[in-house]
Amino acid sequence: DLVMAVGTTALFPYIIQPVVIAGRTGKLTVEINPENTMLSDHVDYSLRGPAGGYLPLIEEALRGGE
Repeated sequence: DLVMAVGTTALFPYIIQPVVIAGRTGKLTVEINPENTMLSDHVDYSLRGPAGGYLPLIEEALRGGE
């Protein structure tokens, strides 16, 4: 249901392809990286910043804000 690319420069096909394929099949795609990458224009959400800042917030949201 969700594919995330976290903290990668996304220079290699084995990183890019699963995210692009997931997006084409209607899955939610998210990139977390301080800088734009080759994936930035192909994901639903491209979050700029460190993974350590975003991942705890995403986890909390997925848990329902516990």
